[in-house]
Amino acid sequence: MNLQEIQLHNKQIDILLAKQRVFEALEVLNRLITATGDYELTNQLTSLRTAYDYMLQFFVSGADDPQRNNMLDSIISQIYTLRDTATIELSQNESFDFYYSRHDSSKQVNLAELLDKYRNLSKKCALLSGADNELSNETVIDDLMQQREKTLTSVFNKVWCSFPLSKGDTELLRCVFDSEDAETRFKSLLVSALFLGSCKFFDENKLALILHAYCNCDAEPDVQCRALVAFVLAIFVHKNRAQFPLQIRELLHNAAQLPHFHSDLKSVSSRLIRSRNTDNITKLMREDLMPNLMKIKSNIVDKIRGANNPNDILDLEANPEWQDWLDKTGITKKIEELNELQFDGSDVFISAFSHLKSFPFFNNMANWFLPFNAEHPAVKNCFEGRKGMLIGGLIKSAPMLCDSDKYSLCFSMSSMPEAQLQTIIDQFAAQGEQLKEMAGEKNENAVVNRDHLINQYVHDLYRFFKLYSRRRDFPSIFDTDLNLISIPLIGDYLHNKEIISVIAEFYFKNGFYPDAVLYYKYLLDNWNDNDLILYQKIGFAYQAQADFNAALSYYLKYDIVNDSDLWNLQHIAACYKALKDNDKAFDYYKRANELNPDNITTCLNLGHHYLEAGDLDAALKHYYKVDYLNTKKHRAWRPIAWCSFLKQDYEQSQKYYDKIISEDSPTAHDFLNYAHLLLCSQGVSQAVKAYVDALKRFDGKLDRFADAFLADAQVLQNNGIDSDSIPLILDTVLSTHASNSQK
Repeated sequence: MNLQEIQLHNKQIDILLAKQRVFEALEVLNRLITATGDYELTNQLTSLRTAYDYMLQFFVSGADDPQRNNMLDSIISQIYTLRDTATIELSQNESFDFYYSRHDSSKQVNLAELLDKYRNLSKKCALLSGADNELSNETVIDDLMQQREKTLTSVFNKVWCSFPLSKGDTELLRCVFDSEDAETRFKSLLVSALFLGSCKFFDENKLALILHAYCNCDAEPDVQCRALVAFVLAIFVHKNRAQFPLQIRELLHNAAQLPHFHSDLKSVSSRLIRSRNTDNITKLMREDLMPNLMKIKSNIVDKIRGANNPNDILDLEANPEWQDWLDKTGITKKIEELNELQFDGSDVFISAFSHLKSFPFFNNMANWFLPFNAEHPAVKNCFEGRKGMLIGGLIKSAPMLCDSDKYSLCFSMSSMPEAQLQTIIDQFAAQGEQLKEMAGEKNENAVVNRDHLINQYVHDLYRFFKLYSRRRDFPSIFDTDLNLISIPLIGDYLHNKEIISVIAEFYFKNGFYPDAVLYYKYLLDNWNDNDLILYQKIGFAYQAQADFNAALSYYLKYDIVNDSDLWNLQHIAACYKALKDNDKAFDYYKRANELNPDNITTCLNLGHHYLEAGDLDAALKHYYKVDYLNTKKHRAWRPIAWCSFLKQDYEQSQKYYDKIISEDSPTAHDFLNYAHLLLCSQGVSQAVKAYVDALKRFDGKLDRFADAFLADAQVLQNNGIDSDSIPLILDTVLSTHASNSQK
């Protein structure tokens, strides 16, 4: 059976179980298992069929069976497990997927032996590291640490690729999570291994362990926070599953009784949703901020640096003139925007660190999830002696970096020149002192910022799923809508007005309008509190998607209750205008104008309406008013120039086109319109040069220029240009342009 046939059988089983057609699902499963030739799987399927037959017979007899639903859920769960087990066996020799190669090798190792080996190596490392310097042997310690990390990777791969996780291995891992002796970083890594395995194939025991870690690692918030993120994402991957096992539902119910569960879930949902904006932030860095910074000439950079601290280009206090230059170019505003995003927990560093994931360290998949450890052999080998310990300690305390980026920074710093390295060390040290001062202001037993831990783990996961060399072998979680309220099990716990409001506002603020509509409607449907602002926001979101009819339906609902809202009236008018219903648009612009006669937007749009209606005098009246009220933005210059041209008031038209070309940012059409003006007021010879200039602004594309020129043919005729002359004028312009190009 090839991969396509395997996938087809899997899909058929999913569809059938979603419709509760268990008998047919068993028939399809039989074809899969028969293809494996596995005797044990065949026996398990036979037992499952027998159990289902008995349940049906009991049902037909009419006997009361209070456990029927639980039994049916168990049978469905076993069908899924047998399906996935058969899929693994059939795919081993058919697929190049990373999971299958690891799965095959992991069957050769014993989890109990690996855990014992890891514990023994950890004890030896701790014992030798605690010895007196004279008695310790660095070479022996380094070798033991290397062995320990290698064993840790083996444990990770075993847990990740075991399916289904056996009862014995489940109990072993449960003991690890319950142990006070097991390291927090070890437990954290196990959570990630369980999560990755659960993403590939739904494993009840793995998910139960993840929830167990969340419920029982109270003294280790890092483990707990990772566990909840992992559980939410694993359930999201399998959100289309027909049913979830009773054990998982009960464990989640128990987790929900913990005092920090709802705040944790709020943080998880918020941080996962915010991850969707990471690509936008990266684009801002790559296409906007960095190119502008690179344009700064070296002499300007030298002046910005200042004389006292030549290594710190951020020290701008002594250079107000150059700070003013940064303000005018907009760079300061962009940096402030990024600072605000960083303060909010957004992932502003991925663009910088995405190029630092090619170190050999990241060839080992487990290392992408490894909590930062300054004593890790790979980190210690980057630097010599005490400096390595110092740098590792400073980087560990950097709160803005996730664990993956901390490792990247270490490897990157190892190749830096000494002077540059010392500058970074000084900056980290200064930041560390600030953090200590902040910590000193708080109670020593203050609660760890769980939201920060959740956010950092989401950043680690984002890097793995986006940057890992074999990422295509894993579900592209962060390329999906991450609509958490649709997740079975989790959705009910997210039924909270505050959480939904935060998510909706995030989507709205960052331009994810379809998602914003979904969440705003959820608010209206579930908390009917007559929040009229929601009508406006939904209307705006639809308008931004060019769904003007839907936008109108919500704007008009708001208008029924509040018919004197200027903003709402303007947007209703804009929607009608987009739908070509100019009469209704005009009615609403007039209403808006009555509310505020000096509103620039309303005046401008009324001018546009009169211009389209051919009432040039009324149009100019409104345009002049806009120009009087808002002289800086030049919004009325173009329509005044064009209306004056249409009225054959060439002197006034020239006055405004001169202002546009000399004081504004003229477009290709501005130059074309100016050439029209010269043609009608001064003749062909004076206009040709202006037309050639306009043609250059059309990027030299003759077709675009010709289409734009001929589109105004009727206007030119109305201004006295003979229709027979228009093609000749165009050819003259094209000929002149061609001649100039050959010189």
